[in-house]
Amino acid sequence: MILLLDAGNARIKLGRLADGELTPIGAVVHRDVGLGPLMTELEQLSGPVQRVVACCVAGPSVRRELETAIRGRFGIATEFVTAERQAAGVTNAYPQPGRLGADRWCAVIGAHAHGLGVQAVGLTCVVQGGSANAKHMLIPPKCSPARLYHSAAEMIPGAQAIPAFLQVLKRCMGLTTA
Repeated sequence: MILLLDAGNARIKLGRLADGELTPIGAVVHRDVGLGPLMTELEQLSGPVQRVVACCVAGPSVRRELETAIRGRFGIATEFVTAERQAAGVTNAYPQPGRLGADRWCAVIGAHAHGLGVQAVGLTCVVQGGSANAKHMLIPPKCSPARLYHSAAEMIPGAQAIPAFLQVLKRCMGLTTA
C-alpha cells in the first residue's frame, strides 16, 4: 500500500492507494496538538506500507515532524511532493514554480489526470478553499502555446475569479460576445 498524506495548516488528510484503488482514511487535527492524533490513526492501518507520499504546506517544522514520525513508524522515508516547472503534462506558469503550494499543484495535476474540465475545449478550473483560497485554471493548447498550462495569472481572489474564468472560456471557444 501507498500511504498518502496532505498536511495542511490545521489538519492532515490521509488516504491509501492499494491495488489501484484510492481510499480515503480520514483526517486528524494537528494544529496546537501535534502529531499524536496522526500516530493513533497510523496504528490502525492494516497491511504493509511500502511508500509514503505527502504534500505539506504546514511549514518546515511539521514537515520534519512528519518525516521523523513516518520513519519511526514504518522505517521508510517520506516522499514529499513539490511544485515543479512541468509534471504529468502540466506546465506551471509561476515564475518561481516552487512558490505554488504542493497541495494546489497536486490538485491541478489530479484534475488533469482525471480528465476533468469543459469537454468542448478541455478547460479545467480547480477551486480550493481552506485557510487559503485559490482558483487555478488548466488552459488547453488552442488557448495557450503550452500543451497544458497552469496559469498563475488566473489565480484571482474571490468573486473576481468567475469573470476571469468566463473570459478564458470565451477566448478558448473563440467567442467575442458577452
